Amino acid sequence: TNCRSLNNWKLAELNAYVELRKPSLICLTETWMDQTKQQLLNIDGYENYLANRKNRIGGGVCILAASELNSTILNTHCTPTLSAVWIILNIGNQKPIIVRCLYHPPNAKQSTTIDYITTTILKLTHKHPNARYILTGDFNKLANFPTRGDAKLDLTLTDISEYQPAKKLPPLARNDHCCVFIDSEQYQNSN
Repeated sequence: TNCRSLNNWKLAELNAYVELRKPSLICLTETWMDQTKQQLLNIDGYENYLANRKNRIGGGVCILAASELNSTILNTHCTPTLSAVWIILNIGNQKPIIVRCLYHPPNAKQSTTIDYITTTILKLTHKHPNARYILTGDFNKLANFPTRGDAKLDLTLTDISEYQPAKKLPPLARNDHCCVFIDSEQYQNSN
């Protein structure tokens, strides 16, 4: 979901949502976090991967991965205008899954974002040839249903066919971006 600032009441609702649904992955954009607030995103049972926007207020992304997923952060470069976190999940005998959460600011060049994503995926594919991908974030461009008013801003792309279509859920607290929920039949059946 796009948080548009994770303040105390949004964090409280996020914690309640996590307790209720127990999602395996949580991808957050526009966290508006900085080094002084990072510890607020520590949720029991989850590994926390953050990328704060440098030298500016706004932006920022976070992936919270359930501890049992065996997640590791991937060291990838990023452009000064984007916020991105890449992690790899090693789940039992399944193919590894690379997850990326990205914030593309409205004024960023779309070509720069596409080049960054393409270049990074090519490098990761060379290093992890059997991996599958989940790319999610605020692209400020395109989604399958409106995620903020009538705008289609938040998007999830994957090459994993076992995932069900995205569902639109209510926003966190009084936020103006809805939550996007994606469920995996394969992961559910393997538990």
